[in-house]
Amino acid sequence: MMSEKASHRVDRFIGQRLRQQRETKNITQVDFANALCLPLRTIRRIEAGHESIGALSLYEAAQIAEVPVSFFFEGYKTIKKTE
Repeated sequence: MMSEKASHRVDRFIGQRLRQQRETKNITQVDFANALCLPLRTIRRIEAGHESIGALSLYEAAQIAEVPVSFFFEGYKTIKKTE
């Protein structure tokens, strides 16, 4: 089972990757929230790593950002696990 600390690291990493790709595609947080049918506050919390993104929303985010779902996890294992 994943510890709460490890879970938070995953959420933060995915949030960073989500923001990175959203900005690369020049998609505003408002437009992204609307496309995912999520409140803007939720998108902000996900990108900050304070909230998990659900599987369906992550899949839809990948479609909108034109990347495979695996993009959001690429490079995660190379991060130090000493937080």
